[in-house]
Amino acid sequence: MIFQFFIGIFIIVLLIRDKWKSVKYMQLHKKIGISSMSFPFIGHGLIFYGDGEDRIATIDHLSQEAYRNVYGMVSFWLGNFFCVAISDPESAHFVLKTCLDKGSMTLVFRHMVGNGSIFAQEKIWRIRRKINAMVLAPRHVNKFTKVFSRNSQVLVEKLAKAAGKGNISVWEYLCHHVIQSACETTLGETVNLRPEQFQPFCEAFMSYFDNVIKRLCQPWLYNITLYKLLPEASRQSAKKKIVWSFINNLIIRNKVMLKAKRDGLTENNNFSPSDDTKSLLELLIDYSKGYSDTELREESLVLLLASIDTSVSVSGFALVLLSQHQDVQDKVYEEIQQVFENSIRPICMDDINKFKYLDAVIKETMRVYPTTPLIMRKCQKDIKLPSGLILKEGTQLVVNIYGLHRNPKYWGPDADKFKPERFLNATPEQLTAYMPFSSGPRNCAGYRIGAISLKVVIISVLQKFRLKPSSSFTYNEQNPLRMIHTLVTKHGDRFQLQLEHR
Repeated sequence: MIFQFFIGIFIIVLLIRDKWKSVKYMQLHKKIGISSMSFPFIGHGLIFYGDGEDRIATIDHLSQEAYRNVYGMVSFWLGNFFCVAISDPESAHFVLKTCLDKGSMTLVFRHMVGNGSIFAQEKIWRIRRKINAMVLAPRHVNKFTKVFSRNSQVLVEKLAKAAGKGNISVWEYLCHHVIQSACETTLGETVNLRPEQFQPFCEAFMSYFDNVIKRLCQPWLYNITLYKLLPEASRQSAKKKIVWSFINNLIIRNKVMLKAKRDGLTENNNFSPSDDTKSLLELLIDYSKGYSDTELREESLVLLLASIDTSVSVSGFALVLLSQHQDVQDKVYEEIQQVFENSIRPICMDDINKFKYLDAVIKETMRVYPTTPLIMRKCQKDIKLPSGLILKEGTQLVVNIYGLHRNPKYWGPDADKFKPERFLNATPEQLTAYMPFSSGPRNCAGYRIGAISLKVVIISVLQKFRLKPSSSFTYNEQNPLRMIHTLVTKHGDRFQLQLEHR
């Protein structure tokens, strides 16, 4: 009886707190709310319930409602968090420039990345961004083109075994290739990792962050104490242990290798002593002048995430789209022939800069199928948007990249269609509504690495193969590519296509 009494009191307190928190934001919510019903404790959380394809449908629904709103945004509740989702480019740029703290909901990422700069509080990020800016300077990153070129040839050799054999999923090929290249450029690890060393890390890394995305969309799992009672928490901790162990071992090995290298005791390392190319880990050690192993692990994980999320998703979608749009594929291949003139040689940075049409293809791929459809920020104080709307302190801001990229106000009535020519003569308004790597001071740190990597992959694959449509799914105006919301946006039909030798 006493237990039931205290449970009743506990529920009443939660209801009062729920109601009290909502009063502060109610006036704003009346202006830009959504049509879905809100429930005690979870708010509008049920609209995000379901699998990755359901979440994409919800993001599309929020976008459509925002297009009809005079402010280009909608508001909703996730648990006790009041959220405003923005699909207006002017407001989005203002928020990304003004509000530099990541949303409170992104705390779920810190279990893995700690104070890594991608999710760190603003005060920590400000310190680390200076070091990251030096590490990721073009003079360093551009030199990785040779790594991507060499590893892409390994990818092509693996794909050759599947050419002419019908439908294949390129996801596993791309995932392994991108993560291995990212490990080499970030951690300096050799390309000769044995599968039994590498595969557990790959699986744990991707699976962990996929589950974090699911938790992010389930407000009833935000409470850390409650979450720790669930079996999923133990499974996540086990995956974190695998990832941390892998990274920590590489940090130790690379510190030893770097010391030996500087002492002139070894010539056996990934980057030849005859040039000045350094891994990102080596650059972090040089520029930070004293990062602890924990800080090195945190920033290494950030750099891995930044490199991987762009490359693996965009290259997959681009290859599938090229298989479905033969005319576009022919134009890209013609551009490849013009640049290489039938020569067989490694791809260099000078080559990359010549691909104007391929650049348009990649930009259009990222517009229609953005790697990260939502970006989180938090109002640290009341702010007044250019529209005059005032967002209250504590508001969780969701910049809807998916909604911005498909807003017919800027991209026309065919905004959902794949048309690379848009970026051959894009208007200033369209470029303002395009932000695949976020915007403002906290934009994606590793976008340059990702951009180089995926261009090299596409060029290498098209040099050897003609891409044909998969027979396992239908693609047309009425049946666009199915999207799944996970760590990176994925294709619902597993990036399937067919390969033919050229």
